[in-house]
Amino acid sequence: MRLDDQQESGNIDDRRGRGGGMLTGGRLGIGGIIAVLAISYFTGISPATLMNLVGGGGAPVEAGPSTAPPADDPTAHFVAKVLGSTEDIWTAEFKKLGRTYEKPVLTLFTGATQTACGQGQAAMGPFYCSLDQRVYIDLDFFHELESRFGAGGEFAQAYVIAHE
Repeated sequence: MRLDDQQESGNIDDRRGRGGGMLTGGRLGIGGIIAVLAISYFTGISPATLMNLVGGGGAPVEAGPSTAPPADDPTAHFVAKVLGSTEDIWTAEFKKLGRTYEKPVLTLFTGATQTACGQGQAAMGPFYCSLDQRVYIDLDFFHELESRFGAGGEFAQAYVIAHE
């Protein structure tokens, strides 16, 4: 793909290396997790739903200051250029309709992160949370995309980002 002249989006929040939220040492310890699983077992309520309630899913998330990717991170810069391209295209398309495109923030994370939709985990793959209007992606997903699904390369990566 040729993105040499594409402006990078400034809507990138790099949370990689900040820790993983409540499931990996945050607000809910092992006792709390066991309690949630027990309640889930006896009530039939999904553990994910209970975790979101206990962890404040649905509430705005204070992510701290937004951080740009390091200058020597080519994959993160590729992601920023693809996001910039989607912003340019959708801004123009919405303008034709007399509307304004609300640009999402793309959050890079490692392992897990807290979102307004609850705990986001790398195992879920990339996802969009409408409550905070953010796209979340663990860049290790691109390695899985290639090794597990045989869909490597920049086109597949750009497709995933644009899809979210």
